[in-house]
Amino acid sequence: MICQNDYKVKFNPTFELESDEIYIAGGVYGNPFALQKLSEISNGAKVVLNGDLHWFDATKESFLKTEYLAQEFICLNGNVELELAKNSLETCGCNYPEYEDKDVIARADKIFKTLNLAPSSEQREMLKKRKTTLFAKVGNVNIAITHGDEKNVAGWELDRVNLEKQTRQNELNQWFLKTKFSVLASTHTCQAGLLKLKNGIVINNGSAGMPNFSEFRTGLVTRIATTPHQNAFYRSSINEVFIELIRLKYDNAKFLKYFDEIWSEQSPAALSYKTRILGYGCPLSYKQLSFGGFELIE
Repeated sequence: MICQNDYKVKFNPTFELESDEIYIAGGVYGNPFALQKLSEISNGAKVVLNGDLHWFDATKESFLKTEYLAQEFICLNGNVELELAKNSLETCGCNYPEYEDKDVIARADKIFKTLNLAPSSEQREMLKKRKTTLFAKVGNVNIAITHGDEKNVAGWELDRVNLEKQTRQNELNQWFLKTKFSVLASTHTCQAGLLKLKNGIVINNGSAGMPNFSEFRTGLVTRIATTPHQNAFYRSSINEVFIELIRLKYDNAKFLKYFDEIWSEQSPAALSYKTRILGYGCPLSYKQLSFGGFELIE
């Protein structure tokens, strides 16, 4: 487990953002078409990019383009941005669990070493100024936003494997009870997960910049608002506030072409992610997403 001080999650004691509508989009992974579509669907609402904004944008030009498109949003650091800010030469800081494929882990560090050549010193300084958490408020609901889990920026305890465990559900129920929060919003694990508990709601959008399911070649974003969205994919509610997943229907064909211009066919990024971008490397069905308390809207 990573134990650097900058990876420890600590939320502000009072809210930093209050709005009737917030979008939360982690895991953009340097997909400019996802950012463009996010700007379109949010229609002026507040948008929080909660980490892993960068990943496939491993040229100076593509990195700059990602930052340019993200400037209208609130940007939080994930593990990738924290390691870029430090100019790390060793690891992406992904903190993969033991059950992850060893080849995927090895390739992730190789991807990061290429990505780490992209930012300028000025851009690294800019990343250093970004926070890793945000306390937001929608209606009378307090929302904790971070990249990994409630303990660690690169924590995996909000992934599907852990969310289905009763011991983990009990732990989260106690965390909600002891804190001021009713919603915990994250990403990091690259697969979405939804869970409504007695004392709060967990929503993990998985990936905004890559396909998430075998049936759809779209990203996913979280939306929390005082009114329901007509195109919500999954929905729950708490205290008259709606917590939803929205499909982010960016142009996947254009993204694939963009990806191929940066990463060769045998590159670590292509070996790990190309089939997923093509749409047939996602073993999860959208019908398997919720562990309870969310309605699938078809």
